Amino acid sequence: MKLRKLTFIANGKYSSNYKAIWTKGDILSWNHDKNDWFRFRGSINNDWTYSQNNSSGSGLT
Repeated sequence: MKLRKLTFIANGKYSSNYKAIWTKGDILSWNHDKNDWFRFRGSINNDWTYSQNNSSGSGLT
């Protein structure tokens, strides 16, 4: 996945927050014929959260 202008926003108790722009455009749906994402526009602003402390007991892995 290609991102640009990756910017750190803040640290939380269990995660770090970043902001980035998708270089290929925002994802609208899955294209079954091409087996790829159907995209719209050139970029999207999106906030990402990454946690290093995922708990397998919650059902998230």
